[in-house]
Amino acid sequence: MIKNLLAVTFCSLLNAQSYGNGCSVPSTNPVTVISSTSARIANPIFILYTDVASLRGPEGSAVVFLGSEPRSIQICNGCYQLTSADLFAIPHIFPLNGINKVVILPTIPNDPCLIGQRLYIQSMIMMKFSGSLAGFTATNGIALTIED
Repeated sequence: MIKNLLAVTFCSLLNAQSYGNGCSVPSTNPVTVISSTSARIANPIFILYTDVASLRGPEGSAVVFLGSEPRSIQICNGCYQLTSADLFAIPHIFPLNGINKVVILPTIPNDPCLIGQRLYIQSMIMMKFSGSLAGFTATNGIALTIED
């Protein structure tokens, strides 16, 4: 389930840590990503982008990567892939018309074997003008531990 929101109330997680830095090409303010609900089995994780209003273009094509381990692979001009993409990826499109926040809601499966496992999350967003790539941004990474 994907929702675009202008404002959202959220709480910070004790089991979430930010790591790495976001980047943008061309250089603007990098978008940050924050997780805002407990990473529990059978519970959606709110993945919140902030600073989205700094992106330019009619729409952004994005993908959220969820992986089982952190990475640090340079992909372009100082931008790094900060997570493996071995668990799953969530592609989505959202308008870049002054929206301040974008929330993605993947649900953690209701499987007790997942308790204690770490998830690593990062988003990459491509800005488009008339179907042509106008820019790219990668967020920071978030590491979560799944709880009971």
